[in-house]
Amino acid sequence: MTASFRSRLSGSSDQRGRRATDPEERFTQWVTIGFIALIAAVVAIVLVAFVVSYWNDHLKPVATVGDVSIDRDQWTARAKVEYARLDHEEKKVREAISAQTIDPDVANARLQQIQTEKTTVSTDSIEHLIDLELKGRLAREAGLAVTDADVDAAIAAEEMSPEARKVTAVIVSPDLGGDVRPAVATQLAYASAKEAYDEVVAGGDLAAIATATSTDASASKGGDLGFISADSGLDEAFLRAVAETEPGQLTPLIKGADGAWRFGRVEEIRPGTMDATFEQGIRDVAGWDAYRDQVRKEALAQQLEDKVVADAVDGDKEQANVQAIVLQGDTVIAPSEDQGKISAAHILVSPDDDPGGAASLPETDMAWAAAQQEANKVAGELRRLTDPAERATAFAQLAQVQSDDTGSGANGGRLGYFTRDQMVPEFGDPLFDGTDLVKGDIIGPVKSQYGYHVIEFLDRIPGMGDRLAAVGERLAATDADFGAIARELSDGAEAANGGELGWVTRDQLEAAAADAVFALEPGAVTEPLPLSDGYYVYKLIETASKPLDLVQRIEVGSSVFDTWYQGKKTAAEGDKTITRDKDIYSNAPTVGG
Repeated sequence: MTASFRSRLSGSSDQRGRRATDPEERFTQWVTIGFIALIAAVVAIVLVAFVVSYWNDHLKPVATVGDVSIDRDQWTARAKVEYARLDHEEKKVREAISAQTIDPDVANARLQQIQTEKTTVSTDSIEHLIDLELKGRLAREAGLAVTDADVDAAIAAEEMSPEARKVTAVIVSPDLGGDVRPAVATQLAYASAKEAYDEVVAGGDLAAIATATSTDASASKGGDLGFISADSGLDEAFLRAVAETEPGQLTPLIKGADGAWRFGRVEEIRPGTMDATFEQGIRDVAGWDAYRDQVRKEALAQQLEDKVVADAVDGDKEQANVQAIVLQGDTVIAPSEDQGKISAAHILVSPDDDPGGAASLPETDMAWAAAQQEANKVAGELRRLTDPAERATAFAQLAQVQSDDTGSGANGGRLGYFTRDQMVPEFGDPLFDGTDLVKGDIIGPVKSQYGYHVIEFLDRIPGMGDRLAAVGERLAATDADFGAIARELSDGAEAANGGELGWVTRDQLEAAAADAVFALEPGAVTEPLPLSDGYYVYKLIETASKPLDLVQRIEVGSSVFDTWYQGKKTAAEGDKTITRDKDIYSNAPTVGG
């Protein structure tokens, strides 16, 4: 009994002890569980942050083209490829400088351009990717495809330094900064280039003619452009003409996108050479797989361009033989609101000879009175000269030595052509309101925030409304001679030839002009058409279906694909086939050094 009792007592004591420790155990367990949960939460947060960060940095779509998403990894890969290409090109230009196989001015200009392109390579690359995806989509719809052999061929072509052609050229740009009307400057540039071209065709010395005629730096080198290639950065139409010309032959006379007229003779062709360093450079910067993927897309896009151009230039094409009257000007504003342009010169007399500080001087400052007195003296001296030529000479001389506008003063005070809203009202109003002014009239002094202006009126170009009315009145006459009207009133380069443009295709005209011209009957004239650079009136001589000549092939080939593609891209953006992340350019990938 005693043992049993003790046993029970002992057991009871153990249970009491265990019960006493249960809360501590439970606390420990909960602490352990809490700690584990905390660690799990932290890990989860880290994992989520990592996943989000990785998504944003790599997989987040930044643009879409149809059902294709472009993510940041693809964007980065493209930017790296483009940067590697720029690095390689920079190296080749510097090698060409060392070997003296490139014109230093051309080389330095290209090096500067490369540096600029490097700074924008990331933002440019996303647009390149969007274009490649859309062009690929359009190419596949046209039944085009790229093989591995096509990719290999494209890579091999890029590994070759481009073929270079030594060219002697005549380049004539309109002088748009002087007193000559812009239209006249354009016509003079064309006439000068055409005369030079005809002289060379007749056997004249190209180098001597280039020295006498060219308006750019090549004149001092007898027109020698050195060795140029497709990536020289020169006018695209001219480069196309050079590429299609054999050694010893002349290119056609080509009008460039910059308004300059060019022709040249190919003197020598230097074949391209294999560049053994190209592949390694790509591998180091971008990776070969990424590069090859980009080349595949580019090859498909090139197939599309080749097809569009070939469709536009090959075979017989509907053409129109036309004349044109061109009235250069702004077609955004209504013709009735166009007040035209005025050419004038001025002599500025500023208080304390400081145009920038004049506005801060009070009206009562004696410097204003002194400036007015001096300006009155200048105006009086000029008005006393009654001979127009003598007055013009005196004005130019006074402007050079007395005008506080040193920029125009160095040019005899001449300001070129300007609209009313390009000048402060105190200066512009007396000129545009003075409808009875004649060349050489002296106006002022007039006071502005810069000082006192003594103004010489030089020329007035009527507003578009008046010019259109004059053309319309002349064309309405029963004996209207379109060619004579063009010679007298047209701003076009071909005005001296009666506005004869010759044979043109639809692709050589703006869409509105093409529709209007090809709807005419022979001998009929269009209404004035508001186009990109002014109003055009066309007369149709005849139509025919025939092959394009070389100039037409070059002109059409230089522009037809870009025009066609931009239409497709604009439509794709309009119907949301192309979308871009709203913050796409704020977080572009960083590549290069």
